[in-house]
Order: sequence, then structure tokens, then C-alpha cells
Amino acid sequence: MAAYDAAWALDRCAAPVWMAKGFALRMQNDLEAAESCYREALRWQADDPQTHYLLAIILLVQRRYAEGWAEYAWRWRLPEHARPAMPGCLWQGEPLVGRRMVLYQEQGFGDAIQFLRYLPALQAHAVVHP
Repeated sequence: MAAYDAAWALDRCAAPVWMAKGFALRMQNDLEAAESCYREALRWQADDPQTHYLLAIILLVQRRYAEGWAEYAWRWRLPEHARPAMPGCLWQGEPLVGRRMVLYQEQGFGDAIQFLRYLPALQAHAVVHP
């Protein structure tokens, strides 16, 4: 942590230093301090998607879901998380009666398998075609 503090002393508005320190603190499981660092980084680079994404992880781990999911949406601005081009719009929880939904794997196969368990809940709201 001393190296991050020394870098910060040289350039107090260095968002990358705040972000890196936040990541190191997260690895030490100091979530409160990590969150503080990410928020400080965002003061200097408010539209940095990587920092928003890292902040989202902290918030979601702390079960602060409303704020965490809002921050997590920034991942789609990162090249490695870009949404595939598909017709239609993103589902926001509106009724599905008479509509179709496309489900796709966003991250890994493990996540895809994990979330397949929610298909029956979707079927309760609309007809699902395999």
C-alpha cells in the first residue's frame, strides 16, 4: 500500500492509482477501503467503465444490489463484455406475453449452466421455444 500512497502523493488526481489501490484492497478483502478508492477514481474519471465495473463487484458482494446492478451495467462499455448485436431491446422485466426472448451466454459456460435454472420462471411468464 505504501507504493500506492507514494504514487498518490505525486499526483493526487491520478485515477489509475486509485483504481489499482482499490483492486489491491479488494484482494485483501478490505471492501470498504476498496470501494472508497474506486469512488475516488470515479471523481477524476467519472465515465471509466472499468472502474464502474470493479465498483459493481464490490457492491454486489456486499449485497447492495440496486446500486451494484446499476454499476454492473457499465461492463457493456468494455470491449471484452460488449453485448452482441441482436434485434429488439433489452428486457427490463416487462410482461412477456406474446413476445419472444433471446437468451445468450454472457460470460462463461458455468454461468450459463447456473442460470438455466431460471428458465422455468420465464416459462411461467411466456411461451419459451427452445
